[in-house]
Amino acid sequence: MRGTTSLSGEVYTASVDRNLSGHAFMAVRQAMLGKKDLSFAALNRALRLAREDPSLIFDAALVHIQFDDRDDTLRLLAKCRVNGFPQAKIRDYPNFQTLHSDPKFQQLLRTR
Repeated sequence: MRGTTSLSGEVYTASVDRNLSGHAFMAVRQAMLGKKDLSFAALNRALRLAREDPSLIFDAALVHIQFDDRDDTLRLLAKCRVNGFPQAKIRDYPNFQTLHSDPKFQQLLRTR
């Protein structure tokens, strides 16, 4: 019985991971297409599954920058860094080029 419970837990975890990835992907995709309502709906579904996941927070920042929401983008990127997201990925990601001259962006890149 214990093996069944463990397997069920693994299956559930895999299902949540797939849903999380799918919702995050759809949020970014819809943002790139300019579909703000659909993008934020997918993002909110993903955030309900894993609010503190650094990769999801990064995706949320991608959604926000797509709609020129610099303040929330910077807040989310700072949260990524606090949660251990790689500084180089944030620095080098082309979607964030418009933030490079912003002192808040420069500061979050220095944060460990």
